[in-house]
Amino acid sequence: MTEAIPAFGTFLKKGDGATPTENFTTITECLDLPHPPRGTDEYEATSHDSTGGAEEVIMGIKRTGELAVPTNYIPGDVTHKALDTEYDNQTKSNYQMVLPSGVATLSFAAFVKNIGGAFPVAGKMARTVTLRITGPLTLVVP
Repeated sequence: MTEAIPAFGTFLKKGDGATPTENFTTITECLDLPHPPRGTDEYEATSHDSTGGAEEVIMGIKRTGELAVPTNYIPGDVTHKALDTEYDNQTKSNYQMVLPSGVATLSFAAFVKNIGGAFPVAGKMARTVTLRITGPLTLVVP
């Protein structure tokens, strides 16, 4: 029997930078949220004395990349305005992706790298905010 967990109810939250206790506010009207990416640089390390002439590699820097967050665009929404301000000021904020039913929380720091959108004749206003993650991802499973 499957142990799959529905993704509905996953929220992306932005921190306010307060200390000692940072408060996180849910970014309004997020759509399909991608999992923050993780990858590692790979370096060729084969030498003339590699066993059996087999390729050897070593692993390098852990890369966290970018997170493209699609939303229904609400121009007057305070959380959407906060992302615009962060982009304008090139400031870094803390974020949390809170999975449904308290399953887990992914935490990371990021800059708003890009903001784009669409205003179709037949459709809704949409916006995609690209977060450039910096530093490690932290997964907390209760």
